[in-house]
Amino acid sequence: MCIGDTYKATANIGTVPPTIESEQEVTKTITSPPDSWYETITVTTPPTAPITIPSGSTYTPGNFINLDYGFQVYFPNVGDFYGDGGYGLGTTSRDRGKGFIDDMNTTEWTRRKTATFDFRVIYDGVAYSPQEEIDLVVDRDTHDFYCPLANYEAISAGVTFKAYATNGTSLDNDLPANRARGNQFDAKHSGVRQYNIDVVGRVGNLTMLDTGDYRFANFFKQAKSPVSWIIPNVVKDVELTAQNKVIGSGIDIRGVTASASTKWLNTYGTVPHLARIPNKFPLSPDLNTVVALRNQPLRIGYNQYMDIQTIGNYAQGGIQIIPYYYHLNLVTGVVKPVDVYMQVGSEYKPINLFGNAVPGWNPNSVYDNFYTLNWEAEFGRRGYTSAESTLTKEVSEYWKVWDANGNVINMPTPQGQSHAFGNNQLIQLTQRNRTFIGSPVILILQLRIL
Repeated sequence: MCIGDTYKATANIGTVPPTIESEQEVTKTITSPPDSWYETITVTTPPTAPITIPSGSTYTPGNFINLDYGFQVYFPNVGDFYGDGGYGLGTTSRDRGKGFIDDMNTTEWTRRKTATFDFRVIYDGVAYSPQEEIDLVVDRDTHDFYCPLANYEAISAGVTFKAYATNGTSLDNDLPANRARGNQFDAKHSGVRQYNIDVVGRVGNLTMLDTGDYRFANFFKQAKSPVSWIIPNVVKDVELTAQNKVIGSGIDIRGVTASASTKWLNTYGTVPHLARIPNKFPLSPDLNTVVALRNQPLRIGYNQYMDIQTIGNYAQGGIQIIPYYYHLNLVTGVVKPVDVYMQVGSEYKPINLFGNAVPGWNPNSVYDNFYTLNWEAEFGRRGYTSAESTLTKEVSEYWKVWDANGNVINMPTPQGQSHAFGNNQLIQLTQRNRTFIGSPVILILQLRIL
């Protein structure tokens, strides 16, 4: 019997009418409300749908998380309880406490909130391992995390969020409403929500460190001391290992604007020759430090010594670069794609056809004018320091394997004088093109909401 119910009382009193009917309220004596008090309404929210918060702002769920970058989770204490306006009651009632609304703040009824990730994260300065349940600050709606470099890239990595009621003793979310209670009247109405998110790396910090064209020798490298000359009184002879300027991007590999605070393109502090303001691509003659040569563009046929950096799963190397070539009309500014040919004997053969390298393409459609890496001759002018050499050796030895005869085989690294790595149509970078520059040090932590 519940508050607001009525009953009939019958009594015989002398000569008065044999039956007296009265109606009165009584104290609630049952612990399980009738089924008519509850209506289950399933609300489905697409995982990519924007979420509107009480302030009127919106959050758009991300598609991925970047390695070595921050991300933000929106986990509010808000519930929609208004339903159809009937307050879950099958009939009218004089009961109080029916002020349930949408966007209702549930902080006072939330005992605990947690998050669990399939990858390592940092939260409030503490590092957590994969599958480790992380207690969140209950009265906080937004939570800032960091995805450290220690993670692998992942497709559809699992993420689980949980909320526990103040009078709940464990995670029990198998019922859509909290009608059923435990022996201590504890609620069986905790919440669980699961997501999947990709964890991805990056490719970036493309830089040009030198060229075989002597016209730009003094731009890229520092002059020898005492001074000697490549071209008397025009181009000074240079130290190939002493960087002067670089061509590169204004955005570093983490997607952050390159500046003094990011050490420019020396993102992890291990490539000091990149800790300088980069000149933006392309290498144009007006950048030349030799005034007399500022009308002399880079000539065809010279090597360009370039580096590119990666974050993520590149244990086998596996970087493909497809070059495209364009003609720029200096008068009209019109840019047109072009095909490239070279003379082979008495005929011209294509070495790069615009748009040719697509899935299923025929490699025989172009002449195989292959690229080679002469590491012994080039490592110095590529900024390969003793520190980078030591780190590369340590990583190579760490990932060693053993052959069938028990011989140790270290992970391949650059070596030798003639390593072929593709042609003018498709460049294939492998382990033989790769050194290691990583560091456990994070220069800055900057939040990105994806």
